[in-house]
Amino acid sequence: MPKVHTFPRGHEAMGGPPTTSLHYQSVIADAVTGVPPGDARGEPGAEPGAVAEGFFDLANADVVRYAVGGDDELVVEQDQSLHDSCGGIVWESAFCLAQLLQRDGGKRVRGKRVVELGAGAGLLGMSAAKLGAENVLLTDHPSAMPLLRRNVARNFPNPDDADDTDTARVSCLPLDWLDANHLSAVLGTFPKQGRGFDVALAADVVFAKHLVSPMLACVAAAMSRARDPRRATAYVCLQERCAEAFDEFKRVARTVCGSFTELEKKDVAFVDDACFVFELRGFEPSEPSEPTTLKKEKKSARRGSGSKEKKGKKEKKEKKEKKGKKGKTPKSCDAKDAFAETGVFAKRKRARVA
Repeated sequence: MPKVHTFPRGHEAMGGPPTTSLHYQSVIADAVTGVPPGDARGEPGAEPGAVAEGFFDLANADVVRYAVGGDDELVVEQDQSLHDSCGGIVWESAFCLAQLLQRDGGKRVRGKRVVELGAGAGLLGMSAAKLGAENVLLTDHPSAMPLLRRNVARNFPNPDDADDTDTARVSCLPLDWLDANHLSAVLGTFPKQGRGFDVALAADVVFAKHLVSPMLACVAAAMSRARDPRRATAYVCLQERCAEAFDEFKRVARTVCGSFTELEKKDVAFVDDACFVFELRGFEPSEPSEPTTLKKEKKSARRGSGSKEKKGKKEKKEKKEKKGKKGKTPKSCDAKDAFAETGVFAKRKRARVA
């Protein structure tokens, strides 16, 4: 049985109604043979049914505790009622990537500026901060911000400079991948210190095909403004929640960076084999004023007058097609709807394994 702890009353004033908590390392240790509680290195010998049940219990806990960086611990409030974005719980992919960061003692993030997309409850990005990242910016859909900010305030109390992202170790900003204003604010996170992020983190962010390109455009924009874009690295951990979106991610990701690699399972060494970790490197540098584009769009712009002529013909064709549709316009992308659909999918999946 997983260990259940009483949630300290002192946190309730900040985080609302949570009353009980589960400790990740204790829950997983109960489901895995040969690994003592709190061991963040390898997790061999997992029994699939027990592991699935463990993650189900963690997802339904009011609070998740997570040991990171030796003796440190994160206290992460969850909100299962946050239907708009499924950002209310810590998913398996976030644990997977956090464990990967711990495996080498935090070398992937130590001393670096980190941005997380789709941060949800914030466990992954906060783990990076505990492992020695210079600065961490956590981003997610606006509907996820209240919970995310509470968790950051709980684990990194810093009232004097909480609104100053140049000095705050951990901060939050809303980022709807379809909102240019949100992205501009994220890209301007360090106005006093020049160029931006060295590492991007993202867990369980692929669930709808139409949101894959906008998400990767945000990653590319952040990495292209790194202190050294060609060495900047994005780590994306996914489960195949939607086959079409998963394939689209692998296709588009190859166009936004010079190197796209899926890490081998033996190197990831996570208890859930359904988690895939991808490493993206070799981003093209850009100036802060340059608009966000995918790599293939940049290449098209450099082809010269020939491509402009083709573009003109394409635009004429599109105008004719629009007229034929008698004023009909395509349904707009709504990140909230996609998140909600994923939540239903995930709950059904969890119900089956339970």
